[in-house]
Amino acid sequence: MDEYYQVHNINEAINALIDESKPFPPALLYTFSDLNTDDIRILKAAWPSVPLMRRRTLLEDLIDMAERDNLMMFEEVGKIALEDEDADVLVSAIDLLFQAEDSRLIPTFLRFLQNVTLNERVRAAAANALGPYIYLGEVEKIRPELLQNIVEVLLNVYANDLSDLVRRRVLESLGY
Repeated sequence: MDEYYQVHNINEAINALIDESKPFPPALLYTFSDLNTDDIRILKAAWPSVPLMRRRTLLEDLIDMAERDNLMMFEEVGKIALEDEDADVLVSAIDLLFQAEDSRLIPTFLRFLQNVTLNERVRAAAANALGPYIYLGEVEKIRPELLQNIVEVLLNVYANDLSDLVRRRVLESLGY
């Protein structure tokens, strides 16, 4: 049987991530799609012990896979990575969740956007991620008060943020 079609478990994938003495096997990337509740819990507990460079490259690889194959669902990994402290990991986590359409992510994106102590790339990614929610609000797929809150925060950030990058992403989201 082809290695890419073998079933792997989350523990095997996590162990491979943690073991920096060997390259991470690309076939294990599929393990991170459509995680069940137990796998989410296991990955969340193990996430801090995964070396930083492995966390970064894992998310980059998952983003690439998700862009090539819309059947791959890595949203749970993205949600776990939203709790990371590394700016590159956060930016990738937000990018991984760009198409999620999960309104429960909105408060996190708004919090990141408004936190001026965060890296500007994280804030810009959060602003960018709010664009699809503007659209969802316009087609009445999220509550009107939630849309209003998003727009108010975006306008406030546009008026007050010192970062041109953040302001550009805010403007792009408002025009979504």
